[in-house]
Amino acid sequence: MMSLLRDWGLYAVVILAAALAVLVTNRPGNPRILRILARNLFLLVLFLFAYQLFAVTFFVKVPAVAKVTTPVSAAGDSVVGGPSLSAVFINQVLADAHSPAAGKGQSLYDLSIQYHIDDAYALATFQHESTYGKYGAAFIDHSLGNINCAGYPTCDGRFRWYATWEEGFEDFFRLIAREYIAQGRTTLSSIIPVYAPSSENDTGEYIQTLRSAIHAFRRGQIV
Repeated sequence: MMSLLRDWGLYAVVILAAALAVLVTNRPGNPRILRILARNLFLLVLFLFAYQLFAVTFFVKVPAVAKVTTPVSAAGDSVVGGPSLSAVFINQVLADAHSPAAGKGQSLYDLSIQYHIDDAYALATFQHESTYGKYGAAFIDHSLGNINCAGYPTCDGRFRWYATWEEGFEDFFRLIAREYIAQGRTTLSSIIPVYAPSSENDTGEYIQTLRSAIHAFRRGQIV
């Protein structure tokens, strides 16, 4: 816009100069050829100004504003929909708990986007299973969810073992995506009875604990 205003301002100055030239050269006694040249110059400037105005009005396009797509976060008891937390918040939770996985919030967030599974659900599971990796087998196994070996290539007794926390995080997301969500189990009440069966856990208490933690996380509360 500023560029257009500068261009039009320049044309206005040129038109005024041409008009003055016409007035000056049109005085009695000036050669006829000068009066003709001045008049033609004035008409040429008017034509160029009109052409510029026409081109701007009909041919200059306003650049389109790029559309920014953001992940749709999960809501309610559904675990599907991408992250409802930020990497910064996850790092705050892990640091506050003195978790051995502190600083890995970006990994959880990125996996949440990749697998379209809420990072609040993963974080709540991590908290419930091992207090963010501080206790039990998870501390040694780098496991987010204490997943049974079930033929996994690397195991430590009953549970899967991972070389890094990032590997453990991704295996959890992959498991939930392939063996639960792909089978239509998309909520806490449909996932937990299979993931943590009543033969080994208080399923109702497990669901309620995760539900409370997830809702607290989504409100920005550290638990």
